[in-house]
Order: sequence, then structure tokens, then C-alpha cells
Amino acid sequence: MKLLSAIFILLCLCTSASRAQPLTLSGYETQGALAIMVDNSDTIYNYNAKHRLTPASITKLLTTAVVLQKFGPRYRIRTKIGVLHTERMLVVHGVFDPTTDSRYFNRNQLSSEADTIANALKRIGMTDNVCLATDASLEPFAPYCAKRLWEDMGNYYGAVPTCLMADDNSTTVYFHSPKETEVLCDVDSIVPEPVGYADGALHSFVKTYKGKADLCNIFLAGNEWYATGLIPANKGSFAVRSTMPNATAHYMQKLRTLLEQRGISFGKDTLLWTRPDKRDSTIHTIRSPTLTDIVATTNQQSVNLFADALLMHSVSRWSHATWNGNVEALKSALKTDFDITPTLYDGSGLSPANAISPAEMTTLLVKMSRSDFATYFYRSLGVAGKTGTLRLLGRGSPIEGKVFAKSGTLSGVVCYAGYIDCQSGRRAAFCIMINHLSNTNAEARNQITQWLTTIYTNN
Repeated sequence: MKLLSAIFILLCLCTSASRAQPLTLSGYETQGALAIMVDNSDTIYNYNAKHRLTPASITKLLTTAVVLQKFGPRYRIRTKIGVLHTERMLVVHGVFDPTTDSRYFNRNQLSSEADTIANALKRIGMTDNVCLATDASLEPFAPYCAKRLWEDMGNYYGAVPTCLMADDNSTTVYFHSPKETEVLCDVDSIVPEPVGYADGALHSFVKTYKGKADLCNIFLAGNEWYATGLIPANKGSFAVRSTMPNATAHYMQKLRTLLEQRGISFGKDTLLWTRPDKRDSTIHTIRSPTLTDIVATTNQQSVNLFADALLMHSVSRWSHATWNGNVEALKSALKTDFDITPTLYDGSGLSPANAISPAEMTTLLVKMSRSDFATYFYRSLGVAGKTGTLRLLGRGSPIEGKVFAKSGTLSGVVCYAGYIDCQSGRRAAFCIMINHLSNTNAEARNQITQWLTTIYTNN
């Protein structure tokens, strides 16, 4: 049966701009696909290419392409640290740098930065009775976009950007996992503990079961947490990663503790400013890794927080952050730079209300391949069978190491978009999108491998 499917796909691809359905799945799914040669824009495969579908995480290609065009590959996000001498105040100006103490970069960056900040304070004689403040004038009014699922908001992959971010805006909840199944699980601890967390604020409805997978979801509602679902039995203390509530306050508390360890004492509680009344003097600037590195991590590891932080930073260096305002700015840039008009509600693809067509996505890919930043964009993508979210695609097949792309998955959604270096030496841009999938993701991935293999072989 699989051989017949492969032959069917091969026959369909032998004609230019084939209209045949790319994958033979359950028949209930909605599919769209387009593949075109980068050098002359010739179409080599087309099926429902203008139909808009939910893109999931291939949305990150839109965001990263725009920020590369806007800032350039060597750009670094700068968090300025200033002082107001008369008020003995240390001020942190956050501009949505998601990389501080990130698991993807340097987990101890803030500790190193605290050394420099403490030494600067000692040089100016400001070591005691200091007030620590943050300019929160850019902090988003609403933490979540209007079209995001509630079930995603409390889980680590749903962490949203704040002006100041540390530890990927996430924390870890440890549930007690007894030997018996169908038993409610108490919370052992939360590390790091959120600022202002009170015992009992996390209401656990989690039970044990016989399986091995983490089936727990955490929901946030104001200062209250709710944990539901299942975790494996007989695990002692079982870890579940969660969004960090009050993430800006977590950053400030972490910085304060590090400075206290270095001889700086504080006389007042941490403050949040909406608008600073006076201009402070900069004593230090915390610089992120280069945009090249951030974009590569965003695309290869599919980090929602990074993509949405880049979206917020790209606009909110000058004005207050709002989801609608920042997304509209992204859409405007996509229209101006790439002449595409997708429906977007975030920059990461976590919203199931996003919509784009394979034709629009492929248009962006072709234009990026001809831009000044083509090499940086190309290198930010996962490699089939080898790296990133493409490590399982095409492993051991002819396309291993030949496809450079981004994947996107949500419930019932499987998408891939990127480039394939064909056997002839020419490069093609492609986008394939599957919605309403009732087969397994693995089955869809296997058929997409066959589809890409035929493109690779015949072009």
C-alpha cells in the first residue's frame, strides 16, 4: 500500500504544477502545497496553493524574516541599567530581551551582569539603602493575545513576553507522585518560586495513571493556578514546566538577590514605574546574543517566547506594547517587504486563528532567498534528519541533509516550509500545510518525506 502511495505521488509530480493531492491520508484533512524553483520562480508543484490554512509554528518564519530585514543579523537587544543619584535608585529599562538566563543561551548571564552592576554602584558610592525600580512603561496591558487557547497559557510553551525576562519566563512545579493510580497529587514545591506566591494558590486536580507521558495542563487565572490532567504514578516528585506568573517581578527579585550577594543593600521594595519622571544616568548595558543567534534558536527550537518577544521588541522600543498594535505592525511589514497579507494574531503561531496560504509563505521564502540576509535566514532553519524540529523528518532517506525548513504542529495541524536542495543542484522553496489531520503526525511526516523526496529527485 505504501509503495502504491509513493508511485501515485511520483506520477503526480511528473507534470509541471500538478494539481493532485500531495498526501493520501484519511480524506478528512484539508491540504495545500506549493513548490517553486528559487532561481526562476517556475512552479513545480501546486495543490490548493492559495487556500489559507492554520500555519502553527511556521508563523515564526514571518516574524524572523521581518526582524532580520529590519535590524540586521548583528543587532543585539540592549537592556539599559541607570541610576537616579538623588533618589538612590537603580533603574532597569526592559525592552523584551528573552535570552537572559535562558536554557538556550547562558543560564548564568544575570549573575555575570550583576558583578558589573555592583562594581559600578560601588564606584559611585551607592551601596546601601538603594531602591530598585523598573521602567515598565512598555509592559503589555494584556499578557495574552485575544485568539490564544486558554489551555496553552499556563504551560511553559505558552509563556508570553514581558519587558524583563529571565529563565524563559517559566518555572517548574513538582507534584508528589504516589505508587497508586487515580490518586490526587499534591504540590511538593515550585522552583523558582514566583514572587508573591502564596501556599495553596496552585489548585491541583492532577491524578496519577499507568502511562509514562506528562498529560498535565496548568491554567492561570489572575493570581490563582489550576493544574489538571494526569502524570505517571510512582515517580516520587514529578516535574512539570509552567509559565512564570509575574515574570517581570521575578527578574527584578532575581537581580536584587544577586546584587545583595555582592554587597548592595536595598532599603525599599521594588517599584514599577509607568512613566519615569526624571532621566537617569546609564551605568551599564546588558546586551543579548546577536539577532542571528536568537533567530536561529527561535526557528530551530521553535521557541514561542522568543518569536513573540521579537515581535514586541521590534515595535515597543518606542511605544507601549499591545498585541493588536504589534501584530498590525508585523502585518504592515509583511505587506511592504513581501507583498503578502496573512491573518495573524501573534508572532509565534500558537494561536490557531492565524491563517496563511502556501503561496504567501513561498513568496516570502523566495524573496528572502534573494535578500541581503538570505544566508542568515537559511542557516536559522532546521536540517532534515539532523537538527532542530526537522531531526525526525527524512532521517535515512535521500532528503536527509537536503531540506532546510521550519515545522509547525498543533492539534490536527502539520506544516513544513523552507527550502530543498534538489539533485540537480538547484534550490526550490516549498510549503506544505495539513489541517484537520486525523492520522498520526508520524504518518503525515512519512508521506511528506516521500513528497519531498520526489521533488528532490525530479528537479
